[in-house]
Amino acid sequence: MKKLSLWLLYFVLFLLFFVGFTPKKLLYYKLEHLLHPQQIIISDEHLEETPISLLAKNGTVYIKSIKSGMFDTLGFYPDIFLNMIELKNFHSNRSITLIPKVDIQTLRVFYTPFYPIKIFIKGDSSLGKITGSIDLLAKKGSVDLLSSHPPRILPLKKISESRYRYEFSY
Repeated sequence: MKKLSLWLLYFVLFLLFFVGFTPKKLLYYKLEHLLHPQQIIISDEHLEETPISLLAKNGTVYIKSIKSGMFDTLGFYPDIFLNMIELKNFHSNRSITLIPKVDIQTLRVFYTPFYPIKIFIKGDSSLGKITGSIDLLAKKGSVDLLSSHPPRILPLKKISESRYRYEFSY
């Protein structure tokens, strides 16, 4: 019994040290580096590192050198059992007519190694509830929007009453 409790203690300490000493800023800079070839740039943000997360606050998103929107908080939560990116209070640029006017209250993208072939998406926006997933093996994804008034600009397929789907591949 003592050996089992000692191993459990070692495991908990390992988890605490893993989460506490993960280089979160380096992970954030790697994400910015991966977004750069798609011409997506996050700037003007203020980074705050906590023992379990990295928060980018009050940032601006540029897509192809066009100011596309602003966000209050972009949080990164790296862990062994659940990795999550959380976007709070994103407001699209109202002066651009090519993208829909969207306000996102929360958007969570999370991945768990217990189900390693999917990334899950959940959120709330001014258009309605957002759910979706990305299949890493098939390199396809879909985002469902539960809304009575979908934007006309996005290529959405009607799945059922007030449910629309956007499908993509990469």
